[in-house]
Amino acid sequence: MAEPEQRAHTGVAVWGSFLLVLGTVFILQTTDALPWTLWVELWRFWPAVLIVAGIALLMRRSSFWLVTLVSLVTFGGSVGIAIGQHGPVVEANVTSAFVTVPLGDATSADVIIDFDAVAVDIGSLPAASSDLAEIESDEINGQPRLRLDTADLPGGVTELHLRTADLSFSTFDWDGTDGWLRWRIDLARDIPLDLQIELAAGDVDVDLTELDVTRLTVDMAAGSLEVFLPAAAGDTEVVIDAAAANVVIRVPDGVAARITADAAFGATDIDTGRFPRKGGGYESDDYADAENRVDITINVSFGRVAVR
Repeated sequence: MAEPEQRAHTGVAVWGSFLLVLGTVFILQTTDALPWTLWVELWRFWPAVLIVAGIALLMRRSSFWLVTLVSLVTFGGSVGIAIGQHGPVVEANVTSAFVTVPLGDATSADVIIDFDAVAVDIGSLPAASSDLAEIESDEINGQPRLRLDTADLPGGVTELHLRTADLSFSTFDWDGTDGWLRWRIDLARDIPLDLQIELAAGDVDVDLTELDVTRLTVDMAAGSLEVFLPAAAGDTEVVIDAAAANVVIRVPDGVAARITADAAFGATDIDTGRFPRKGGGYESDDYADAENRVDITINVSFGRVAVR
């Protein structure tokens, strides 16, 4: 078997095993056999993806079914250990929590979002809002699950750092099977933003269409990410790294793009009608002269990368 074909078969074995184990976990959670709070422990096992990737490289000349078996044992063992560490489940009261961060004298902002396992939507505030951010999160038994810090940096830059609090709530559960409340973060659209997102596991929808984002970086271990890029921010740099994720990037009409995308054990799906192949990547025909353009770099170990 040729080397490219062997690599493809190995990737299918690993990616298929990952989806099989992940789908089984989701089924057990939606049927209440496992609590949704299991993700608090499970996300810590994301390095298992790297371990399986290394094993797959070493075994790329081995049988498809042997690679599949090793992948299933590794992923399934990680889930089993996470279940063992989870502990008993007790009732918890989850309520919404709202907080605003005034814009003040800021002329630009660095926004750092550092979450463990969260489902979150990120969007924009109305034009001319007096706030830098409005955030809807949740509280568990009266304890905020969001930590917020701000700092004034030289040059009129405000740093906003959002992170999940360590409440040791992995033994909590609540009514329903929808898991945690979905968070929402709306940011000021009238100043340049440097947005950094670090997420262990979760579901993230990011709409930057109306925002002036000059740089977006995302570092995700596992989950789903969909990003609508800015429509009129001039030059925007986008760097996305993910271990195991489904990543969808949407480039607004009228915005040119230069794209480098790699899914080591997965699939890339680039709209070559808008972004023809050029060199080792993809690039809009008018990229060099475009008023609004994005430079996108995406690296995903396991999963799917799509740019539309």
